[in-house]
Amino acid sequence: MASSVPSFPWTFDPFRVRMFACACLVMVAGCVVLHVCLRDKKQRAAGLSRLIIGADGRVSTSKFQAMLWTFIALFALFEITLERFWLGFWTLPVDVPVNLMIAMGFSVTTWTAAKGITVSYVEKGLVDKQPDASGERRGGLFTDDDGEPDLGKIQMTAFTLIAFLIYLFRLCAQQSSPPEMADIESSSMVLMGLSQGAYLGKKLTTIDTPRITGMLPPAALPGSEVTLTGINLGGSTSGARVLLADTPCSIGQHSDAQLKFVVPMTQSNGKEWTNAPVSVTLISSGRETISPTSLQISPAIPETNTIPVKV
Repeated sequence: MASSVPSFPWTFDPFRVRMFACACLVMVAGCVVLHVCLRDKKQRAAGLSRLIIGADGRVSTSKFQAMLWTFIALFALFEITLERFWLGFWTLPVDVPVNLMIAMGFSVTTWTAAKGITVSYVEKGLVDKQPDASGERRGGLFTDDDGEPDLGKIQMTAFTLIAFLIYLFRLCAQQSSPPEMADIESSSMVLMGLSQGAYLGKKLTTIDTPRITGMLPPAALPGSEVTLTGINLGGSTSGARVLLADTPCSIGQHSDAQLKFVVPMTQSNGKEWTNAPVSVTLISSGRETISPTSLQISPAIPETNTIPVKV
């Protein structure tokens, strides 16, 4: 008895594939022209990449997915219009699918909300969008402002790209005549909606890690006081700790922007300090500084007994 093999539910019309390829070439040429027009030698970001760079100079994940769906909608409209005109249908596809409009609305709303949350946190001093000591801006498409992988960004970008590829497949393989703009499948909409909600939720509940922006003096003797300045250093109730390598220090005056500590007389193992840089780590509210900071500690000056000289 022969087993029945299920047939592939999608078929590709050679004419439609050719129209799809022509539309791709035209859109690529348009992107090249746009890239050249947006190029600015004074900016660190050049061309199309400027469309996804935020005001802080970092790549914005929310702007990326908003730009992606804008390009998708423009491409679908152009491809379907080109195919309809070629077939003799001299009317534009005026019916924009519901899910496509919702996806564009989701992307713009997420972008706007993310920008509003970030601006609010910057004004309140909860996050620091300035470059680190080396001048590097660590945030990216898949990483947070400290350069660490961000699961929320990875998830939202991955689901957006998957929905993007599935939509192009549905657009090229549709069977309607005259051709119409394809819609986004419901499962892709659910995944994108959940990922965007998780992305915004993380932004609402996350503040920056402590960041040291200055230290005076840069070199000190055992027993002397050192002042740290920065952002999110915590207050007297944050349970802050300062470590020189692995040696804890006693903390004096402490605020969110400034902290003073005393250099211990010896290291935690009882040995004296050597004349070498020692890493300074601040832990506040369970968060640890990531930006490298070091303090030059000179050995303690030994006490000498002086004998008065008779004249």
